[in-house]
Formats: sequence, structure tokens, C-alpha cells
Amino acid sequence: MISILRYLASRNDRLLHGALALGSGLALWALRTPGLDSILLAAITILFVLAPLLIVIRILVRMILAWKRRPDTPRVFEGASTWGLFFCVTVGLVALAFYQLPFKAALALSRPSLERFAKASTPGQRSSGPCWVGLFSFSYIVHEGDRLQLTFGKSEIPWGKHGLYYSLSGNPVESSHYYSQESLGGGWHQWHYGGW
Repeated sequence: MISILRYLASRNDRLLHGALALGSGLALWALRTPGLDSILLAAITILFVLAPLLIVIRILVRMILAWKRRPDTPRVFEGASTWGLFFCVTVGLVALAFYQLPFKAALALSRPSLERFAKASTPGQRSSGPCWVGLFSFSYIVHEGDRLQLTFGKSEIPWGKHGLYYSLSGNPVESSHYYSQESLGGGWHQWHYGGW
């Protein structure tokens, strides 16, 4: 018990740095596709719940040890620069998510692969199961009529699907399946099916 209290009061921030790296990495990976999923929920839990909880516990333990006049107890707010780094990174990740920058970056990097895939597909093609194209994993691909529809392998919690489609004519495709859609240029569109 004493060793746990000493660790909680210590200047050792390796656990916080590890949480910051893991949470940021998971968040960036999850944000490369639209929607909320278990990976993004894990990142949110690490960055917004577990790490702040550890910081609050560290402050409280230091206050108690300082009140009991224990020797070698760090100052209550010592290491605040690391805590500020958490705040800056989480605000940055929220801004990236709001402007969909990880998705836009993944789309830009994957565009050549998507273009090659669209040119190689044939009408009537249907496939299910994981299929990687660029940085995206698709669970279902169908080429029918004037479009090639790609459904992301990531389902949005609690419902819904997201994906891309390529319109051979370049025009948006009218479909009741698309709750909303947005043009990405070059005949590519992003779509969302709300599940209702």
C-alpha cells in the first residue's frame, strides 16, 4: 500500500506519457474513418477518463502526504507541464476530429489506391469480408449500375454505416440507403446510412 502511495505521489510520469501516446495513436487511427467505434471509445476513455483520474489522484495523494508532513513529497502541482500537455493534445484531437482532418489525410494518401481499385472493378462485382484499399478497410463492396459502393468495416455505435462510392458519371447517386452524402471530388462521394 505504501509503495502504491509513493508511486502515486512520485514524479514518475512514464504511465501518463504511455497513456498519452496510446490514446493519441488510437484516436488518430480511429478518426481516419468517420463514425464512433470501440477504438475511438478506448482512446476517449484513456485521454478523458483514466489519465485525468490519475492526475487528480496524484494531486490528492500529494496533498495528504504534505498535510502529514512526509519527507520527500513532491510539491502538489509538480509535473503540471505534463498535465498541460494532456490538455493540449486532447484539445488538438477534438479539433482534428471536428474538421475531419485525419479522414481527409487518409483519403488523400489512399486516393491513388482507390482510383486503381475503381478502374479494376467490374459491373456486378460483389464481395464481403475485410478488403483493404489504401488506409481503409471495407466490409462490403458492390459495383452496380453507375456506382462502386464501398462500406467501411467500422460500424458506427450504436447504429449506422459509413462508406465511399465512386460514381462513374461523377454525379451524386440518389438512393434511400444514403441518409446523407458529400462529394469528395473526382466522382468520389462519402455516404452515411443512419440505420433507420
